[in-house]
Amino acid sequence: VLVFALSAMAMAEDAAAPKYVFMLIGDGMGNPQVAATQYYLGSIENPDSAFPVPANLSFTTFPYLGMVTTYDASSFCPDSASTATSMASGEKTLSGVINYDVNLENPFKLVTEYAKEAGRKVGVITSVSLDHATPAAYYAKVPSRKQYYDIAVQGLTGTTLDYLAGGSFLNPDGDGTQANLLDLAAQNGWTLANTNEDIRALNAESGRVLAIVEVTHWYENVLFLGWVGMFFINANPLSILLAIVVVAIVWFIEILIDNNFARVKWQVMLKGAWGVALVASIVNFSLFYYLSSGVIIF
Repeated sequence: VLVFALSAMAMAEDAAAPKYVFMLIGDGMGNPQVAATQYYLGSIENPDSAFPVPANLSFTTFPYLGMVTTYDASSFCPDSASTATSMASGEKTLSGVINYDVNLENPFKLVTEYAKEAGRKVGVITSVSLDHATPAAYYAKVPSRKQYYDIAVQGLTGTTLDYLAGGSFLNPDGDGTQANLLDLAAQNGWTLANTNEDIRALNAESGRVLAIVEVTHWYENVLFLGWVGMFFINANPLSILLAIVVVAIVWFIEILIDNNFARVKWQVMLKGAWGVALVASIVNFSLFYYLSSGVIIF
């Protein structure tokens, strides 16, 4: 996620003030991951060294360094909602909560709201859906990260954002009786840009912009489901049908888990991975056995 604040024209006249402020948030950017990357690159750059030599990364050479803790008010293994809340507001809350206190009573004030009050323009760019917990933490306040429609409405009808870009909305029509989010955006003065040409044509006079690019929203799913399907496709044409059925089931399970669980702890994930691998191996060997015996089961 990339959050940026464009300074007001008055500030731009001051040579000592930055014109832009960028905040980049990436998964797996804790100290262990950064250190592992440095030592890995260092071993490549210094293959004959008798001792580990960490390599510098672009951001490890910055003149200033800030640190934040990653636990939240309820867990040492928090989710995107509570961690993004801490970065956007400086406050810790419960897992699954966006910009509310632990009692779900008092909302927090956001860094983007401070920027807006200071005369800046504010934008949020994300590689996931626009109403995902991480980008949402910079413009919305809800007791639950699952309130996708409410999150989007706050972003589109509020005054914090001038630019919102990413992979569309997870619940664009709400409960079916509510206004479509794209229609709501148009009613609130947003310019929709959803093609490469539209986005490249944007300029300082474009006003409030809603840029939707859904490619990155799908590529991980396509890659993952493609791998799943490959385990079931063989010379028999019917195996393609079997693969489609299995992929559909896996996709349904993925959506179910994604929408009902904020974050799986690594211990549970590790055990689950071994279980899935064991079941998949048994199924795979069974298929090989029957196919090699001339018996095809479909």
